[in-house]
Amino acid sequence: MISDIALAAGLEAETNDGDTEVSPALSVDFEIPLYDTGRLASKRGQMNYLRVANSLAQKAIDARAEARMAYKSVTGRHAVARHWRDVVLPLRRTIDEESLKSYSGMITSTFELLEDARDGLEAQIGAAEAKRAYWLAETEMTAAIWGGSGGAVAGGDEEDKE
Repeated sequence: MISDIALAAGLEAETNDGDTEVSPALSVDFEIPLYDTGRLASKRGQMNYLRVANSLAQKAIDARAEARMAYKSVTGRHAVARHWRDVVLPLRRTIDEESLKSYSGMITSTFELLEDARDGLEAQIGAAEAKRAYWLAETEMTAAIWGGSGGAVAGGDEEDKE
């Protein structure tokens, strides 16, 4: 067991009256310990190496899991936002137009028209919240891929809706 070893390699240059002489130099220094701690240091080093290697492997597993969960969250929230944009809002516009025609024909009352208008606004708010949730999930996925924390929790305002 060698506890301290130093290896130095290089070139030595000597100058005499304008002439430069270059020669290779190699130096090896080591110390032999007074007590034989070879087995103890070797076991300690092995255990430390295994601990660090297992910790690194666990961090890699955690990072892959976080990225996978973030990707699934983004794709799900994107599908929801796209459904609001492509299905719910156009249907809501059609309902609002028909409701206005019905009111103009004096078939429905003012209160029904106002209720339909309120439902239309709630649909627009729902679409905006779905889009917000998508962008928050996108931010979380970017943070998971590039490291760090996005700081925002996708869908974190659930308690505010109640």
